[in-house]
Amino acid sequence: MRIVNKIICLVKLVGRVGLLSLILYLSSDIVNAQPKFSGKVLIKGRIINTTDSNLKFFFQDWFTPHLDSVSINKDGAFTITRTVDPNSQFVFFLKGQYHAIDVCPGDVLSFFYDVSKSRLLSISGNRKGGSASIRYDFLNLLAEGFHRDSILSSIRQQSTDDSSRYRLIQKFYQEERTRLAQNKSHIGAAYGRYQADLYFGIINFMRLINLMNYDILTKGITPDKIMQSLIADRTNPSKSLLLRSGKYRTFLVDRFTIVSSPADTLYAKFGSTPKAAPWVEYQKSELIEDNYIRSWFIARSLIWAFQQYDIKETEKVMQNFLKGPFDENFKKRVFDYWNLNYRLRIGSQASAFTLRDSSGNNVSLADFKGKVVYVNFWGVHCSPCLTEIKESLPQFYEKYSAKGLVILNICMDETEENWKKALSKIRVPGRNLVSKYGSRLGQDYNIVSAPHFLIIDKESIINELNAGGPSEFLSESINKLDLLLK
Repeated sequence: MRIVNKIICLVKLVGRVGLLSLILYLSSDIVNAQPKFSGKVLIKGRIINTTDSNLKFFFQDWFTPHLDSVSINKDGAFTITRTVDPNSQFVFFLKGQYHAIDVCPGDVLSFFYDVSKSRLLSISGNRKGGSASIRYDFLNLLAEGFHRDSILSSIRQQSTDDSSRYRLIQKFYQEERTRLAQNKSHIGAAYGRYQADLYFGIINFMRLINLMNYDILTKGITPDKIMQSLIADRTNPSKSLLLRSGKYRTFLVDRFTIVSSPADTLYAKFGSTPKAAPWVEYQKSELIEDNYIRSWFIARSLIWAFQQYDIKETEKVMQNFLKGPFDENFKKRVFDYWNLNYRLRIGSQASAFTLRDSSGNNVSLADFKGKVVYVNFWGVHCSPCLTEIKESLPQFYEKYSAKGLVILNICMDETEENWKKALSKIRVPGRNLVSKYGSRLGQDYNIVSAPHFLIIDKESIINELNAGGPSEFLSESINKLDLLLK
């Protein structure tokens, strides 16, 4: 009876997508029971000598980033329980210090940290490889990433010819590989993942600057078993490595995202990128032979499309995916994600909210009933956000506020105190509001990255969920806002 009720509820919720598709999806999910793809992780501990009442953190699963926070008790204790994918990364913000841990479903981790000394006092967990491996993650995972990004960026800026870049990148890769080997006993069971992230992280950078001779990395060295495996996985997609390495997943996305003549045909057929893109990505997946990897790629493409492209066309692609012979775990992830987006679709009621403005007053969405509202979700530390604010928002505000548009700038990544400090340094035209880090508002509007813009009409109905930024509206002679404000 519970399954029947679930089907009835879902049919009421998603009526126009089609009863048959949902029953096919639900029945296959029930009959073909498989191990769960994701699962719970428990992270607990104590943070001492801090004035913060919340521990801020970010975690990245296979499909979306999540900004979040938990309360810190008076004695410094905290507990985090979240559902994660294999090889998800948690990043903790501890008074200007950033520390990361890679986690998998079933992990139980604990750490004790002194903020005043920026010092990790202890860390432990049930991960294979023991506390030494977890400690290495916490102290080195982000630091190594920042170091590599800095070195590679300098290579890109300082070297103008390809031969020099190849030589410097090869030297840097072999130095980093040697350093990891020297720390193998501390890294423990995660050593293979560290080597994979190093190798494919540098390949991703090489692709970015159009250096495609990846074999240069291993020139002059005798590959060990790990290196032999990575070279093979570069050519033949590996499910095992997909499960372990975030850099490898990025590599595969880039590899499969190939513009072809059939893709051009689809763009011509639909007449616009938002409508065509979901179909183009689905078509590209036909190049992938392994069904598990293909299922992952389609799921990732669909979730991205729900955030960026035309929702109606994305739903049609999703229908094909749910009816197809794909992995049930990934089907469920896409369906659950779509279920969240359905109530946010164009034409649905905007979720109510009340936030504090820069003067300390409470401001509600309901205060602007009868007006068109343009919402700018931004972050103090978000470079693209600040570019829009500095270069386009003043002109946008001047043009459209005169026509009656309400512009709400909602900061999503800082405390009220730090947000006000930022406002004192930069001009942000419009009504400025702040939302608590990891708040319900971000969940209600599915804000997974910034900047993000949406348009709410005079009846508090969502008119555009993935709206353009101020610069985009200023570049158009007549646009959706002009029509709504008539």
